[in-house]
Amino acid sequence: MKKYVVFSFVFFLVAVFAASAKAAVTRSYVYLNWSKFKWQGISVFSGQPAPTITWISQEESIYVENQDDSYDDSADNWSDDLVGVVSTPPSKAEAATKSNVMKSEGKVYTSGYAYSEAKRWGKFKVSGSGLIVFSVPYTIVGNIYADPMLEDAYLGSDIYLALYCESNSSRLSLSDVSFSKDYEDGDVGTWIDNGVSSVVLYFNDGEIGNFFASVDAYATQSVVPIPSSIIILISGIGMIFIRRSYAG
Repeated sequence: MKKYVVFSFVFFLVAVFAASAKAAVTRSYVYLNWSKFKWQGISVFSGQPAPTITWISQEESIYVENQDDSYDDSADNWSDDLVGVVSTPPSKAEAATKSNVMKSEGKVYTSGYAYSEAKRWGKFKVSGSGLIVFSVPYTIVGNIYADPMLEDAYLGSDIYLALYCESNSSRLSLSDVSFSKDYEDGDVGTWIDNGVSSVVLYFNDGEIGNFFASVDAYATQSVVPIPSSIIILISGIGMIFIRRSYAG
């Protein structure tokens, strides 16, 4: 019976500190629903057909990093599935470009940081004159969990779309959706934002256009470290209980 009490006590201490180490989690996540990504040509003059586009090239890339490692990859098309992950005990960063999604995520469990980004860009030729519109639905999720061990936390994400004329780069359309939360400002909880990001630009017949899309996510946090003296004290108490149980 005494041995059972001792082992239960030691297990309880381990569980308490393990829970404390994992309770404080900061997460930043951004997602583009690429299955619903679309472009549209709109005529601006009566009786004129809507413009169309023909893709010349498409490329994509991903990059992830945390305090211990980094990884990157790229492809010269939008059909390859790129996935990058770096994960160590303090944090995890993940990015992906797939046929149905572009996403970035950073998650921190103890003290550290995580950053990820995914990009797609392409060049196209316009047939006809009028407006060209690109749009894609997005979801942004952020988490900062309140915990006595949490000392500092920050998360941020960004969705950036750009559309411009190659022969005249001053003709451009930009969309930037930014999101951030800071523990120092009292931000604690879970946040979700859904919407549609879009860019629109007028093109003349035969012009070359460039489209660019990127998502990035960043998370960082610090937790109060457990003093080594406390760990030594708990270990000592555990040993005393064990010795007494065996002596009895």
